[in-house]
Amino acid sequence: MKKTLPTTIEITDTHIKLLQAKTVRKKAVLFNCQIRPLNQFTDDEIVKVLTDVALAKNVSPDSLTIVIPRRLVIVKQMKLPSLEKSEIKKMIGLQLVSQIPYPVDEVIYDYTILEKETSGYTRVLISVVHKEITDRYLRIFKRIGISFHRLTISSVGLLGWWNYQHGQAKAASGTSVTIVNIDTNHTEVCFLNQQKILYARSINYGSKDLSEENMLSLVEQIEMSLSVYQKDAMGPQVTRMVILSSMPQANLLRDKCEEQFKCAVSVMSSLDHVMCQKKIDVSSLKNEAGISLACGLGLLLSHLPHAINLTPREVHATKKSSARKKKIVRFVFLFMLTIGLAGAVLGKNYFKKVSELSEITSQVENIEGKVSRAKQKTEFIDQFQKEFSKRISVADFIFELNGLTPQDISFRSVQFNGKGFLTIQGYAENRSSINNFQGKLVKSSMFHNVSLEFATKRKIFNMEVTGFKIICSLRLKEEGQL
Repeated sequence: MKKTLPTTIEITDTHIKLLQAKTVRKKAVLFNCQIRPLNQFTDDEIVKVLTDVALAKNVSPDSLTIVIPRRLVIVKQMKLPSLEKSEIKKMIGLQLVSQIPYPVDEVIYDYTILEKETSGYTRVLISVVHKEITDRYLRIFKRIGISFHRLTISSVGLLGWWNYQHGQAKAASGTSVTIVNIDTNHTEVCFLNQQKILYARSINYGSKDLSEENMLSLVEQIEMSLSVYQKDAMGPQVTRMVILSSMPQANLLRDKCEEQFKCAVSVMSSLDHVMCQKKIDVSSLKNEAGISLACGLGLLLSHLPHAINLTPREVHATKKSSARKKKIVRFVFLFMLTIGLAGAVLGKNYFKKVSELSEITSQVENIEGKVSRAKQKTEFIDQFQKEFSKRISVADFIFELNGLTPQDISFRSVQFNGKGFLTIQGYAENRSSINNFQGKLVKSSMFHNVSLEFATKRKIFNMEVTGFKIICSLRLKEEGQL
């Protein structure tokens, strides 16, 4: 069996890029590089090309990362009034309702924490992708019979590439830098600081546009990205810019950027300082029509444990289901093997001497004693369950309350006085959610005598919410109710 290799696949509107790495003397080495052009960017064409390059390259689902281009993802930086991870995640969902052009239930999002301030605020970077995009990736890879481990954004790859350069060329990865990654049709401007992504923007200019007449427009788009970054105070002032391109025209772009932005600008190739297998022709790759491999290389060659992951829940569920099936198959196999061995032993012992029959009889008597003790334990458990079946467990209470609570309600306190009465206090974004919550409590078989004591509006961290207090009592389980 061949050893599986870490693999990245990046699908742009012009190419499919498959990269694989392996570890040689504790260092990551680029082992395989496959670049295939796309003419129409249809599902059928992508499936055909992927089938040719992926199935032949020993791609394992557990080591496959798919790169989504920045232009297909919404990237936003937010400042939230909390330091608690659970609260931050809930606040992000509330904020996205008004800050993205899609319903929240139609997108997949993930975030990274940039900074926790002493004032009690947390700055986060959020990546949002529509489910139509992730569903397309799922359909394509399902057709070729390959699943993937992670679906992430190209900006994460650029962060990994810059971190790798820090290790190989002693570049200052901890300082603020702007990466201008120029691919065939698109350019990504990515702002990095302290090994974190602060902001990223996609530009509809690529290496095919690196001509004198288009150069000014590209510089203007880079300047627009810088203006947004500085206007929203997303991070420190940029003192260095790196243009990623193997095209000779990139030197002219460097000169114009130095003149325009008054900072140090350098030109690098995505393959600079990258260790490659001897069979790979690096010189031909560097001149591959302005194609950038930085995103895939960064994910392969750098360790990014807390990177953005936009993998749909269906993929995680499928993996868990597959793992369960493997365990079941293994159990059935071992069980049948045990039965077979037991049968063989019984068949062999069938023809043994009659004297061994007495030994078997004594074993049966021993088993009967165990059965008798087991029966006594069963009767005790039945009696115990009968005695305590009417009581409500904490787990049942929490599960029921969580299932009844609307998404935008946060609890401040839940108090039980020990006499069957429960007091629930909290906050909601809308008054209608409190009425909805009260109605669900009334209909629940666990709560009765539900009374809304008050619901008043107030402001918390500049957010208008409605505080409420509900008093109710717990109803004992009916006879025979689970």
